[in-house]
Amino acid sequence: MLLRQAQNTGISGYPIEIKAFSPKQWANIPEDSLRLETRVRPDGRATLRARKTADPDAPFHILSAGEIVSRPRPPAPRLKPRDHGVPLPDPYETADLFHGPGLRPVTEMRRDASGFEATVDLEQAAHPGDAFDAVILDALVHGPPHERPEEWFDGVEDCAIYPVRIDRLVICSDLPETGHLTIRGVPGQRDPATGDLPVTIEAFLGTKLWARLDLIEKAYPKGPLAALEPLERRDFLTGASDAHPSPLSRCDGTRTLLSPADVIACDWLPGTVAAAWGCDGLTGSALVKAVAVKEHFARKWGIHPRKVQFDPPFVIGPHGRHRYELTFESKARAWAVADDVYEQD
Repeated sequence: MLLRQAQNTGISGYPIEIKAFSPKQWANIPEDSLRLETRVRPDGRATLRARKTADPDAPFHILSAGEIVSRPRPPAPRLKPRDHGVPLPDPYETADLFHGPGLRPVTEMRRDASGFEATVDLEQAAHPGDAFDAVILDALVHGPPHERPEEWFDGVEDCAIYPVRIDRLVICSDLPETGHLTIRGVPGQRDPATGDLPVTIEAFLGTKLWARLDLIEKAYPKGPLAALEPLERRDFLTGASDAHPSPLSRCDGTRTLLSPADVIACDWLPGTVAAAWGCDGLTGSALVKAVAVKEHFARKWGIHPRKVQFDPPFVIGPHGRHRYELTFESKARAWAVADDVYEQD
């Protein structure tokens, strides 16, 4: 979106470069409940911001920001073909990647401790032939071991890694509508001061460099979600299964206890938990309380917490509308949720 607007503001032709871009908040794009707005100034400063469609008076919040500029010449390729072993099992089916059916352009992946090489089917783009197609650009970051970062980096056990900053993305030319893109990537050295995990990625049309990406990833503890197998974790985060209705909380007799620290540990990018648990717009203590209440009734009813509508002082679910009791237990350092005394079964 921002790249297209950049061309309309006079930043035209190739190579075109994105610099210092980082996501500020989680959002599903496109999403009918959000009004998106892109802004690219003549100096290249660019922002993507959003606000709720249902509340036109609400302020916009920034989803990502950075800079877009023209380059006089393309960069020289750095990464040569290497043997990364046999092809891996389909990363989308093993939950190494959580992408839905429309976002699965990688047809083959090879990866070892030294890097990866992936093959992308250009016909799987949302708009084949578009150099700024979101499906193809997203595929650039499908290669790193997001679920098993210890394959590449030290000190990241029991963590998942996620892209947090584009230091530089250079797109060198248009894309054909058909054919394949070969993507290669290698890890850099973890920065002990910042925790930055650098990855250099290059994409080739045959032997010609199409794009170079200098990516920064970060490691985040999986928190209580680490107890789930990758496929189970994917199905929970995408709302595809009711098998694990309350992964963050614990049951104490008739009460549900939820520690704020366990919610924070899973909110890798602000908005992650709100999106997965169906708590749109909530942050801080309001988010923790909503998750606690939702998981209490989700466990009771055997459904995904997204299916529990949080409408204080009620919840609404398949069994109608119910009150609840919510208190903070200082000794347990957790929010405690119980059925309302007058509604207990």
